[in-house]
This record gives sequence, C-alpha cells and structure tokens, in this order.
Amino acid sequence: MKIRRKVGEKGQIVIPEIVREYIGIKPGDEVVMEVRAKELVITSGVSPEEFVDNFCSVVE
Repeated sequence: MKIRRKVGEKGQIVIPEIVREYIGIKPGDEVVMEVRAKELVITSGVSPEEFVDNFCSVVE
C-alpha cells in the first residue's frame, strides 16, 4: 500500500486512519522512524515486553 501525503508547515504528516488501524497505532502510542537511503520507514513502537505479552496471548 502506498499513500502520498503533504508535509505541513511544522514538518508534520498525518498517518491515515486506515493505516493506523491496520498496524494498530492508537493515540498516544510511540512510533519508530528509520531513515534508509533517502526513505523514511515508520513502524509501530511496540516495546519488547508488549510484543511478548501480545505474542503469548495469541499462543494461549
């Protein structure tokens, strides 16, 4: 999925609701931004503890 967005005057971008829902980002969550060869990759900032808790709840 590719979505084009404009950068606001303060350097902000809006992550569309459909994307936030798909990757599970909620207001107040942290995200991780990684720059790779002139690309910006944004991923959900789930902590290792949250990942393990989520994984264990799925396995049970």
